[in-house]
Amino acid sequence: MIILEKLSLFEMLDQIYSLEGIQKLAKVREIPYEEGDTKKKIMKDIVDCLLEEDYFRQHLYVISDQHMKLLRKLLKQQERFILSNRNKEIEAFDELDTLDYVDIDEEREDVFIPMDVRNLIVKIDGPEFEQMRKKVFWLHAILYHAFFLYGVVKMDEVLTMYNARKGFQASSEELEQYFSYIPLDFQKFVYLDGRFIAFDLIGKDSLESTIDLQQYYEIQYPRTDEILDHYNEGYPISSINYNKIDQFLHTKSMSERQEKNFMKKFYESVIQGEQLAGLLNQFEGYLRDEDEVLFVTRTLKEIIKETPQYKYHGRNAYEI
Repeated sequence: MIILEKLSLFEMLDQIYSLEGIQKLAKVREIPYEEGDTKKKIMKDIVDCLLEEDYFRQHLYVISDQHMKLLRKLLKQQERFILSNRNKEIEAFDELDTLDYVDIDEEREDVFIPMDVRNLIVKIDGPEFEQMRKKVFWLHAILYHAFFLYGVVKMDEVLTMYNARKGFQASSEELEQYFSYIPLDFQKFVYLDGRFIAFDLIGKDSLESTIDLQQYYEIQYPRTDEILDHYNEGYPISSINYNKIDQFLHTKSMSERQEKNFMKKFYESVIQGEQLAGLLNQFEGYLRDEDEVLFVTRTLKEIIKETPQYKYHGRNAYEI
């Protein structure tokens, strides 16, 4: 259930974290503290930062369209209530959980929301906020997909993907502004000299090898629905073969949330060029007999061929 706590954010953090945990959180949020500072002193500084209105507003820009729609519905409530679609509604709070504004109890499937956080969301949410949130989230979704598909992507290439979506039009200067609003918790790129470069490529030989690899193939752009499917659903829901795997997982003892996480990790592995043997390893413990092994193996072979991949600069095996 969703539980709107009478407790404040300060009190919630006090219950969740030890002194060591609060110190780590302060470092993540880049909030300075002295070695001798008490837990409550550090927490106060963290909460003052997290609930500062401009800071809070910018961090809410990465909430997806689907999640924001659900949040508006759920936060109209004034007290605890039973979820009608537990997995989807808990998922709507994922970004806020990452940013330390709420606490998701995965085992009990409860979401704890401090009342001051709820009130600030309701206060900030309006037409001006919504207009900017849509722009920033769309860029965030593009970069999330591009991280797995390209690793390195030029500003003009990101601009092409951004402006391809109906109702969205921006300049490179505006994209730089939107990029600055994406919190570090969600950042996968650094922007340097007109290129978005994945953090894990910086200062490594793999950066040059990625750039060299991209010279062999002209970039192939994903469709808008492919980008949004990856972010929202975890895999391309229009694909018959991916749906076969998803339906296969329905027969296993997985929660809906576990199933979605499995599909997202699986899809991202395919994009990154994981071979058949490595993909089959992800199904360890789920294949009961030879028929299931054969079914999954055949489906994976088709998936590998149809999925745009990193090594082909966004193309699939059929297009090479």
